[in-house]
Amino acid sequence: MKHGSSVPDRRLTEEGGSVMDCFEAWMRRVDFFSELSAEHLSRIRNVMSERTYKKGTILFFEGDPGDELFIIKAGKVKVYRTGESKEVVLAYLFPGDYFGEMAVIQKDEARSATVEVTQKSTFYVLKQHDFNELIVQHPSICIHLLHLAMHRIRQSNEMIKDLTLLDASSRIYKTILRLADEYGVPKSEGVWINTRWTHQQIADLSGTVRETVTKSLLELQRENIISIEQKKIFIPDRRRLQEKVKHS
Repeated sequence: MKHGSSVPDRRLTEEGGSVMDCFEAWMRRVDFFSELSAEHLSRIRNVMSERTYKKGTILFFEGDPGDELFIIKAGKVKVYRTGESKEVVLAYLFPGDYFGEMAVIQKDEARSATVEVTQKSTFYVLKQHDFNELIVQHPSICIHLLHLAMHRIRQSNEMIKDLTLLDASSRIYKTILRLADEYGVPKSEGVWINTRWTHQQIADLSGTVRETVTKSLLELQRENIISIEQKKIFIPDRRRLQEKVKHS
């Protein structure tokens, strides 16, 4: 589908469905698009561009002007801020996540963080005027965005409190619990964090260093509080991990 086309692309994919059908099914994974009709999703597809960037690309820097909303179709990005030559990682985002929404809602608003592509990634990109037109047609989208903004504010406040009050090991334990909340898949025997996390990424999110993460994860494995397989963490009983935070 070319940007600006007025007719939905109905070419068949390898799976047997059309490009538009696949776009619709995928886009319904994004919370504020989930309740839109097929007709409106078709209109959105016509004004969206699709872009692919290689690993290491900076999509934008903190302080840059912003007029685009990004939705991750494939890949992963890192969101961070920089102060006094120190990088503070706010989040890693995956397919189905989106970012840049606040800058496109508020005219002339600067980007609040830097976003870097950490593996080859593809994005759907919606321009500010198209996004604002969408909000006018569907005011309920604002409610979803408000919930997201409040969630991110709570996360930021929690991170500030943890950095101030908790030692390094406790911050690592809490980071694992947060990853379980956001990416965990409940099983009868416990919770699998269904994405792969390197020690460095966990260190970034907990404001520690990789060596401390390695030491803490080995301790948790020795105590059978977690197990790790192919960089995926399994938590058989999260209460034991919560107790570690309280008593460390």
